[in-house]
Amino acid sequence: MRKYQSILLKYLYKFILFGGCKLVLVAAFQDKSSGVQNSQTMLTTYQPSDEKFSNPERGFAVAYDPPWANKITWDFCNSSQENSKKYTYTAWTEPLKVALLQKQQTQGMSLAMVRYHIAEFRGKPLSPEFLNRLDTDFTTARKAGVKLVIRFTYNWPMGGPDASLKQVLMHLDQIKKVLQKNVDVIAFMDAGFIGCWGEWHTSSNNLIGDTDNLMNNASRLILDKILKILPKERMVTLRLPRSKFQYFGSNAKPIAPITVLEAFTGSKKARLGQHDDCLVCGEWNFGTYRSSRNNAEEIKNFLSQDNRYVVQSGEPGDVPDKPSKNDEDGDGYTKNYESCDRVLEIFRKMRWSTINATYNLGSPVSYNRWKKEGCYDTIAKKLGYRFRLINSSIPNHAKLGGLFSMSFKIANDGWASPYNPRGLEIIFRNRSNGRVFHLPLSNDPRFWQAGEISTVNVRHHLPANISPGEYDILLNLPDPKPSLKNRPKYSIRLANKNIWEASSGYNSFLKRIHIQ
Repeated sequence: MRKYQSILLKYLYKFILFGGCKLVLVAAFQDKSSGVQNSQTMLTTYQPSDEKFSNPERGFAVAYDPPWANKITWDFCNSSQENSKKYTYTAWTEPLKVALLQKQQTQGMSLAMVRYHIAEFRGKPLSPEFLNRLDTDFTTARKAGVKLVIRFTYNWPMGGPDASLKQVLMHLDQIKKVLQKNVDVIAFMDAGFIGCWGEWHTSSNNLIGDTDNLMNNASRLILDKILKILPKERMVTLRLPRSKFQYFGSNAKPIAPITVLEAFTGSKKARLGQHDDCLVCGEWNFGTYRSSRNNAEEIKNFLSQDNRYVVQSGEPGDVPDKPSKNDEDGDGYTKNYESCDRVLEIFRKMRWSTINATYNLGSPVSYNRWKKEGCYDTIAKKLGYRFRLINSSIPNHAKLGGLFSMSFKIANDGWASPYNPRGLEIIFRNRSNGRVFHLPLSNDPRFWQAGEISTVNVRHHLPANISPGEYDILLNLPDPKPSLKNRPKYSIRLANKNIWEASSGYNSFLKRIHIQ
């Protein structure tokens, strides 16, 4: 056997151009005891693509905020009861529309951040009309092929009062059934409810501590309830990292980040991510990193590790602030806070998956500067995951009833990895009749980390009902929810040339196999 292997390897090793890839033909033999038929194996390398395109649960997101009222008379996030009485604005957030969501998806946005303004219900139960409206928005998102990041807030324009603890807990109980029914199109949920804009500060009902916005008993009870009513496969994001520290520790100092063994277990710790809603608001991101160099460094190091397994989102904020010549937070940057070199490092280190692309109606200085300095497209492509197929090794032949063996390497060129469950399967598609057979794999793409290369080795019996014939081999990364599994818009597209099939949601290995 070794003699024949040597001869074949010497004379059959050659390069063949094939579409957007390079094929290397080698002889691959397995021992008879392995159950795999001896066959030639094709090593295929794939060309990367620099194209911008939409992918599920990542990238720039469009925000649906409550409309801003005219003649605002209350103060910016003032928590006084006297000031709270001035807030009489109760407009609902505009309902979602399929056509608009689909238009925004063509611009690369697969996520919509919807902030539900529930000021009308500050002193009473949510109405059946509002609950129906909430359910309808989820239906609309599903029709359009997008997912939602949801938040509930009792105020919006220029801040305002929130509700009592009793009222918040009641409202959470009321939305439980709607959230559980529609979990398939929920990307994640901002904790919301508490304080100004639902950002867990400036509470008129003492739902968060007055000193440094530290958690108190009320905020603990609310977070407990949120984690209870939202299905365990979905994450909740907090505005301030120290809220997570306190929830699991005795003070506001960083806790141990999530480990690989804790990741995606459904535990409370494994479900709490972050939303930094003031990315470019001065040295400390308007309180995100507190207000000392040591604290900032500790928090950033924590997020860099913890966010390997939980979602990080946010928005620019664009609170005017002059650059610090002293580099107070120690990040090494003294330029404008929205400058490309500063934000790119934050996105990379803190592993951002998504950011509001329409903050302040999409016209703040951040987006303009990013476009002017040339990093806007980089941000669009690298937010979240960006998987790229490097090569694959696939046999030319397989035998019915035998084991099928192949492998492929995949790189993650993005800043983060998927944070929600994600399927992975090899697709066999009959070239004569188009019939499709699925071979599910146990590998979890959520562990394909940013900047790393992962190898997937497949050794599995062929699908039981597959018939003899010529088959195309493809890779599918579908949403595992039955309602979305066969929807191409919810499948992951790889960053390679000539392999994506928009009609099926599959990525072709550009390889055929004969099954006999």
